[in-house]
Amino acid sequence: MDAQALAPAALAFPIPDRLESVEAAALPLNYLTAYAAVEQAARPRAGERVLVHAAAGGVGLAAVQLSRRHGAELYATASGSKHAALAEEGVAHAIDYRSEDWVEAVRSLTGDGVDAVVDGVGEEAFRRSLEVLRYGGRVVAYGYTAGVSGPDAQPPDLAQALGGDVPLLELLSEARSLMGVHMGAPPTTLQAWWRDVLAWHEAGDVRPRIDRVLSLEEAAEAHRRLHARENVGKLVLVP
Repeated sequence: MDAQALAPAALAFPIPDRLESVEAAALPLNYLTAYAAVEQAARPRAGERVLVHAAAGGVGLAAVQLSRRHGAELYATASGSKHAALAEEGVAHAIDYRSEDWVEAVRSLTGDGVDAVVDGVGEEAFRRSLEVLRYGGRVVAYGYTAGVSGPDAQPPDLAQALGGDVPLLELLSEARSLMGVHMGAPPTTLQAWWRDVLAWHEAGDVRPRIDRVLSLEEAAEAHRRLHARENVGKLVLVP
Protein backbone atom coordinates (compact mmCIF):
# COMPACT_ATOMS: atom_id res chain seq x y z
CA MET A 1 0.00 0.00 0.00
CA ASP A 2 1.29 3.43 -0.89
CA ALA A 3 2.17 5.81 1.95
CA GLN A 4 -0.48 8.43 2.61
CA ALA A 5 -0.56 11.76 4.44
CA LEU A 6 -3.17 14.35 5.33
CA ALA A 7 -2.70 17.99 4.33
CA PRO A 8 -4.94 21.04 3.84
CA ALA A 9 -6.27 20.99 0.28
CA ALA A 10 -5.20 24.62 -0.24
CA LEU A 11 -1.59 23.63 0.44
CA ALA A 12 -1.56 20.54 -1.77
CA PHE A 13 0.13 21.08 -5.13
CA PRO A 14 -1.02 19.17 -8.24
CA ILE A 15 1.70 17.10 -9.87
CA PRO A 16 1.67 16.48 -13.65
CA ASP A 17 1.77 12.84 -14.70
CA ARG A 18 5.06 13.44 -16.48
CA LEU A 19 6.81 14.46 -13.24
CA GLU A 20 8.43 11.67 -11.22
CA SER A 21 7.65 11.68 -7.51
CA VAL A 22 11.24 12.25 -6.33
CA GLU A 23 11.72 15.25 -8.59
CA ALA A 24 8.28 16.55 -7.65
CA ALA A 25 9.21 16.36 -3.95
CA ALA A 26 12.31 18.46 -4.64
CA LEU A 27 10.37 21.33 -6.23
CA PRO A 28 7.85 23.08 -3.92
CA LEU A 29 9.83 24.16 -0.86
CA ASN A 30 12.97 25.11 -2.79
CA TYR A 31 11.44 26.78 -5.81
CA LEU A 32 8.55 28.55 -4.11
CA THR A 33 10.94 30.01 -1.53
CA ALA A 34 13.29 31.05 -4.32
CA TYR A 35 10.33 32.43 -6.25
CA ALA A 36 9.47 34.72 -3.33
CA ALA A 37 13.08 35.87 -3.11
CA VAL A 38 13.91 36.27 -6.80
CA GLU A 39 10.67 36.89 -8.66
CA GLN A 40 8.82 38.89 -6.01
CA ALA A 41 11.63 40.81 -4.32
CA ALA A 42 14.99 40.86 -6.14
CA ARG A 43 13.42 41.01 -9.63
CA PRO A 44 16.71 40.88 -11.56
CA ARG A 45 16.88 42.27 -15.06
CA ALA A 46 19.05 41.11 -17.95
CA GLY A 47 22.66 42.07 -17.39
CA GLU A 48 22.30 42.77 -13.68
CA ARG A 49 24.63 41.10 -11.22
CA VAL A 50 23.11 38.74 -8.68
CA LEU A 51 25.00 37.23 -5.74
CA VAL A 52 23.48 34.11 -4.16
CA HIS A 53 24.74 32.98 -0.76
CA ALA A 54 24.84 29.26 0.05
CA ALA A 55 24.25 28.79 -3.65
CA ALA A 56 24.83 25.03 -3.70
CA GLY A 57 21.94 24.27 -1.35
CA GLY A 58 18.45 23.43 -2.49
CA VAL A 59 17.00 26.95 -2.31
CA GLY A 60 20.31 28.49 -3.37
CA LEU A 61 20.43 26.49 -6.60
CA ALA A 62 16.78 27.32 -7.25
CA ALA A 63 17.60 31.03 -6.82
CA VAL A 64 20.52 30.64 -9.22
CA GLN A 65 18.30 29.03 -11.85
CA LEU A 66 15.54 31.61 -11.50
CA SER A 67 18.06 34.47 -11.75
CA ARG A 68 19.62 32.80 -14.77
CA ARG A 69 16.25 32.88 -16.53
CA HIS A 70 16.39 36.68 -16.45
CA GLY A 71 19.85 36.86 -18.00
CA ALA A 72 21.59 37.93 -14.78
CA GLU A 73 25.35 37.71 -14.34
CA LEU A 74 25.67 35.19 -11.52
CA TYR A 75 27.95 35.31 -8.48
CA ALA A 76 27.82 32.79 -5.66
CA THR A 77 29.32 31.88 -2.31
CA ALA A 78 29.90 28.20 -1.56
CA SER A 79 32.71 25.92 -0.44
CA GLY A 80 35.30 25.26 -3.12
CA SER A 81 34.29 21.63 -3.63
CA LYS A 82 30.92 22.81 -4.97
CA HIS A 83 32.17 25.33 -7.53
CA ALA A 84 32.15 22.88 -10.44
CA ALA A 85 28.47 22.16 -9.87
CA LEU A 86 27.74 25.89 -9.75
CA ALA A 87 29.59 26.45 -13.01
CA GLU A 88 27.29 23.86 -14.60
CA GLU A 89 24.37 26.02 -13.46
CA GLY A 90 25.75 29.13 -15.16
CA VAL A 91 27.49 30.80 -12.22
CA ALA A 92 30.25 32.97 -13.66
CA HIS A 93 32.02 33.72 -10.38
CA ALA A 94 31.98 31.31 -7.43
CA ILE A 95 33.67 32.43 -4.21
CA ASP A 96 34.86 30.09 -1.45
CA TYR A 97 33.65 31.85 1.68
CA ARG A 98 35.76 29.51 3.83
CA SER A 99 39.10 30.53 2.36
CA GLU A 100 38.62 34.14 1.22
CA ASP A 101 36.80 37.30 2.21
CA TRP A 102 33.77 37.23 -0.08
CA VAL A 103 33.14 40.97 0.27
CA GLU A 104 36.62 41.78 -0.99
CA ALA A 105 36.29 39.13 -3.70
CA VAL A 106 33.02 40.62 -4.99
CA ARG A 107 34.48 44.12 -4.97
CA SER A 108 37.55 42.93 -6.84
CA LEU A 109 35.50 41.05 -9.44
CA THR A 110 32.91 43.78 -10.04
CA GLY A 111 34.55 47.09 -9.21
CA ASP A 112 31.29 48.67 -8.04
CA GLY A 113 29.31 45.77 -6.59
CA VAL A 114 26.21 43.74 -7.45
CA ASP A 115 22.58 44.66 -8.02
CA ALA A 116 21.01 42.00 -5.80
CA VAL A 117 22.02 39.60 -3.06
CA VAL A 118 19.86 36.57 -2.24
CA ASP A 119 20.75 35.52 1.30
CA GLY A 120 19.52 32.56 3.30
CA VAL A 121 22.49 32.59 5.68
CA GLY A 122 21.94 35.68 7.78
CA GLU A 123 24.02 36.75 10.78
CA GLU A 124 26.78 39.12 9.64
CA ALA A 125 26.02 38.28 6.01
CA PHE A 126 23.05 40.67 6.14
CA ARG A 127 25.19 43.69 6.96
CA ARG A 128 28.12 42.64 4.80
CA SER A 129 25.80 42.03 1.86
CA LEU A 130 24.81 45.70 2.02
CA GLU A 131 28.50 46.52 1.53
CA VAL A 132 28.60 44.86 -1.91
CA LEU A 133 25.53 46.58 -3.34
CA ARG A 134 25.91 49.23 -5.97
CA TYR A 135 23.44 52.09 -6.33
CA GLY A 136 19.86 50.84 -6.32
CA GLY A 137 20.86 47.38 -5.08
CA ARG A 138 18.76 45.15 -2.87
CA VAL A 139 19.45 42.43 -0.31
CA VAL A 140 16.72 39.80 -0.10
CA ALA A 141 16.79 37.64 3.03
CA TYR A 142 14.81 34.42 3.09
CA GLY A 143 16.43 32.56 6.00
CA TYR A 144 18.78 32.70 8.95
CA THR A 145 20.65 29.40 9.00
CA ALA A 146 23.82 30.82 10.54
CA GLY A 147 22.10 32.50 13.45
CA VAL A 148 19.61 29.95 14.74
CA SER A 149 20.59 26.67 16.42
CA GLY A 150 18.86 24.45 18.92
CA PRO A 151 15.13 23.74 19.38
CA ASP A 152 14.50 26.79 21.59
CA ALA A 153 16.62 29.31 19.70
CA GLN A 154 14.97 32.44 18.37
CA PRO A 155 16.30 34.59 15.52
CA PRO A 156 17.32 38.11 16.52
CA ASP A 157 15.41 41.14 15.35
CA LEU A 158 16.60 43.13 12.34
CA ALA A 159 18.78 45.54 14.30
CA GLN A 160 20.56 42.64 16.02
CA ALA A 161 20.96 40.80 12.72
CA LEU A 162 22.65 43.88 11.26
CA GLY A 163 24.97 44.20 14.24
CA GLY A 164 23.38 47.42 15.52
CA ASP A 165 20.95 50.03 14.27
CA VAL A 166 19.53 49.69 10.79
CA PRO A 167 21.64 52.02 8.57
CA LEU A 168 18.58 53.82 7.23
CA LEU A 169 20.30 57.01 6.04
CA GLU A 170 22.98 54.96 4.26
CA LEU A 171 20.31 52.89 2.52
CA LEU A 172 18.35 55.96 1.46
CA SER A 173 21.35 57.81 0.11
CA GLU A 174 22.28 54.92 -2.18
CA ALA A 175 18.70 53.82 -3.00
CA ARG A 176 19.51 50.42 -1.53
CA SER A 177 17.05 48.12 0.21
CA LEU A 178 16.88 45.16 2.58
CA MET A 179 13.84 42.92 2.19
CA GLY A 180 12.71 39.76 3.92
CA VAL A 181 10.57 37.07 2.30
CA HIS A 182 9.31 33.58 3.02
CA MET A 183 6.98 31.00 1.51
CA GLY A 184 4.02 32.06 3.62
CA ALA A 185 2.06 33.68 0.82
CA PRO A 186 -1.73 33.11 0.59
CA PRO A 187 -2.59 29.69 -0.86
CA THR A 188 -3.99 31.16 -4.08
CA THR A 189 -0.74 33.07 -4.59
CA LEU A 190 1.34 29.96 -3.93
CA GLN A 191 -0.71 28.03 -6.47
CA ALA A 192 -0.06 30.73 -9.09
CA TRP A 193 3.66 30.59 -8.33
CA TRP A 194 3.51 26.79 -8.58
CA ARG A 195 1.99 26.98 -12.06
CA ASP A 196 4.88 29.22 -13.11
CA VAL A 197 7.44 26.81 -11.66
CA LEU A 198 5.85 23.87 -13.48
CA ALA A 199 5.85 25.80 -16.75
CA TRP A 200 9.52 26.71 -16.36
CA HIS A 201 10.33 23.11 -15.46
CA GLU A 202 8.49 21.89 -18.55
CA ALA A 203 10.50 24.36 -20.65
CA GLY A 204 13.76 23.12 -19.12
CA ASP A 205 14.58 26.46 -17.49
CA VAL A 206 14.63 25.02 -13.97
CA ARG A 207 15.43 21.56 -12.71
CA PRO A 208 16.14 20.46 -9.15
CA ARG A 209 19.51 18.89 -8.50
CA ILE A 210 19.04 15.81 -6.32
CA ASP A 211 21.98 15.26 -3.98
CA ARG A 212 20.73 12.07 -2.34
CA VAL A 213 17.56 9.99 -2.17
CA LEU A 214 17.33 8.45 1.29
CA SER A 215 14.75 6.35 3.11
CA LEU A 216 12.85 7.66 6.11
CA GLU A 217 15.00 5.37 8.25
CA GLU A 218 17.99 7.44 7.07
CA ALA A 219 16.48 10.76 8.14
CA ALA A 220 19.20 11.26 10.76
CA GLU A 221 21.86 10.93 8.06
CA ALA A 222 20.01 13.47 5.94
CA HIS A 223 20.02 15.94 8.85
CA ARG A 224 23.70 15.27 9.48
CA ARG A 225 24.53 15.90 5.84
CA LEU A 226 22.55 19.14 5.82
CA HIS A 227 24.10 20.35 9.06
CA ALA A 228 27.59 19.62 7.74
CA ARG A 229 26.71 21.42 4.50
CA GLU A 230 27.84 18.45 2.44
CA ASN A 231 24.90 18.45 0.04
CA VAL A 232 24.81 19.96 -3.41
CA GLY A 233 21.14 20.47 -4.11
CA LYS A 234 18.21 18.70 -2.52
CA LEU A 235 18.01 15.72 -0.17
CA VAL A 236 14.82 13.72 -0.67
CA LEU A 237 13.36 11.22 1.81
CA VAL A 238 11.19 8.39 0.49
CA PRO A 239 9.04 5.82 2.33
